[in-house]
Amino acid sequence: GLSHTPLLLWMIKEAALFGEELPGNRGQLFDRFIDQVLRREQKQPELVQVSPVVKKEALGYLAFVLQMEHRLVCDQQTAKTIISNNSIQHADAIVRESLLNGLLVGEQKIHFLHQAVHEDFVGLRVKGIISVGIQDHSWLNVRLGLKGLQIERSFREWAKEDWWSESIVQLSGLVDDPDRLIYMVLPVNPWLAYWCAIEGNTVEEDTRKSIEAKTVARLRSADVEERLRVVRELARMENPRTINHLVLALGDTDDRVANTASRTLARLGQPTVSPLQAVLGDDNERSRRVAIRTLGAIWQFPEVYQLGDNAPEVRRNAAETLGKLGDQRAVEPLIATLRDSDAEVRRITADSLGNLGDSRAAEPLLA
Repeated sequence: GLSHTPLLLWMIKEAALFGEELPGNRGQLFDRFIDQVLRREQKQPELVQVSPVVKKEALGYLAFVLQMEHRLVCDQQTAKTIISNNSIQHADAIVRESLLNGLLVGEQKIHFLHQAVHEDFVGLRVKGIISVGIQDHSWLNVRLGLKGLQIERSFREWAKEDWWSESIVQLSGLVDDPDRLIYMVLPVNPWLAYWCAIEGNTVEEDTRKSIEAKTVARLRSADVEERLRVVRELARMENPRTINHLVLALGDTDDRVANTASRTLARLGQPTVSPLQAVLGDDNERSRRVAIRTLGAIWQFPEVYQLGDNAPEVRRNAAETLGKLGDQRAVEPLIATLRDSDAEVRRITADSLGNLGDSRAAEPLLA
């Protein structure tokens, strides 16, 4: 799932080159990448004046202040002033060295290497604020040191904004207490809590149940608009970990729900193929039809024998569904299925080829 994004794929490669165990989530991946960059520059002591620990803290504070001001870019002097205001020395050197190592880029106007790197530094900064009281939750009353805000109230405000979503998700992969973080987010943005649960550190089963009750459980709602909202939220994430929920929606009685799920699964691509193939064994003909159509959008329609293995009933369902779709790409897979070992599969396949009416099937049918 992570490697769908080119930047993250590159970071995974970098982690592998360092011989490290791959991280468990996105927050850890960015954190390790930052550490690697800072370790690497230590090999050139003539260029480095500031320690990695100090530099990481300073950049975290810079990112956090910019985040609070809803911006990603500032001029060099502003960056130095922000860092100095946090009682961190050598602000000039920190900015200069961060431009050399690539964590910051630009000339007069500077910004972090990537917005997601900026957001990770924000998460690191917030983690630093809360780390002292993490065990007894006294961190909820720790002031941020900026505008006099308390962190619990701030979290609830941030959670309502898309601007903060990625930083909160990355933070959920960095903290040792993701459950507490999620319970702060859940009342104001259940879908952000869901995102944290699938992308961050592992949460308790009760936490997961609470999240699902407010999000994906609504796929079973009697209200079609509610189901449509759920599928649209899952579509917005485009996350491979949502595949099973989207597959469930393929059989929805509302075309908008089923079609939104189908389009999202098609965009997710190859990881959806096995779950979609499993649907072909369902009794729900609507699910089978939409699953076949979705497979066709991902790659050419598969030959039916590939879908059923040793289960003739699945192959019968698939052959029948292919004939009802009206898509001429199904002709060649169906022609191949005329050689199926199961007589009923062959009969249904012949009917399906007749429904499609493509002349390519004439000679194989006669044979």
